[in-house]
Amino acid sequence: MEGLWSALALSLLLTEAFELPFCALVWRFGGRELAVCALANAVTNPPVVLIHTLISAWLAANGKSAVMPLAVLILELSAVVVEWLIYRRCTAKRLPFFISLTANAFSYGMGLLLNCLI
Repeated sequence: MEGLWSALALSLLLTEAFELPFCALVWRFGGRELAVCALANAVTNPPVVLIHTLISAWLAANGKSAVMPLAVLILELSAVVVEWLIYRRCTAKRLPFFISLTANAFSYGMGLLLNCLI
């Protein structure tokens, strides 16, 4: 169980480390908007990582690992939609869906790159 908590914390920390600078530089987020971004990630990242972990283990145990890319797509799109709704409600930024989509794509891509390097 301790390993799961560590994985959740590390995933959230890395997500914040990737998405906050991305949104600050690309979308010109200021202080309040960066706080909204950090909180949006705190809302979406832990459930996505937990569900991903559980689904991955279940699919592997049942010989259905080929379905995992679809599960990842559904989980990531769910995070994009939730964050879009948060950005739309809590910021005055235009294009909140595109902000959410690009920030999550950047973060996910950086995570894949990091996994390849480790």
